[in-house]
Amino acid sequence: MTTPLPFTTIIVVIIIIITAATSPPAASLGSTSTIAISHSSTATTVCGITAGGPTAGGIRCYKNGQIIPISPKISYSSISGGRNFFCGLPSAGLSLLCWDTTTFRPRRISSGHRLTDLTVGESQVCAIQSNTSVPACWRFPSPEGLPELQSITSGNGFSCGILKNNSRVICWGVDEIQAQFGKFQCNKINTSVNKTFVDYVFR
Repeated sequence: MTTPLPFTTIIVVIIIIITAATSPPAASLGSTSTIAISHSSTATTVCGITAGGPTAGGIRCYKNGQIIPISPKISYSSISGGRNFFCGLPSAGLSLLCWDTTTFRPRRISSGHRLTDLTVGESQVCAIQSNTSVPACWRFPSPEGLPELQSITSGNGFSCGILKNNSRVICWGVDEIQAQFGKFQCNKINTSVNKTFVDYVFR
């Protein structure tokens, strides 16, 4: 005899299924959130930070009709997904954890600083260091001397941030992205597979 699933688990699964069914692969890239979509050529994995109950703050994923609990079972403040992997920022913010969507084994990435504003692009991972407001990136070359940022987002081969001192957009990785947005001032940016969308452009 099997035990029925708790009501909160059923609701989380329904939300994950709806999100996976209605989101194109481009939705997996970009800014930090409480839900992440990771895509590959064979499957889409949808992960979310759980709310309420004994697993509150932990991560669960949905892939190929299965719910996958993610270890370690600690509290996360945000997650973001890329191609074949996703990352989570633990609530303490002192390191990042990333998982490939095949084995779901965790890999710790440490910067030595408290981190905020996690973003995962197609293959790169970036976050802002709280003490300096300067971004740190992994799996992706970042230019030397990046300035202080308010926020950051990533796409396919590039990352962009909003400068803390004047709200202008700065991008690195793909040169034409910087050429398109380098003169804008904005409050918020988001990315898609190969484009950056600027919201609230003129302050």
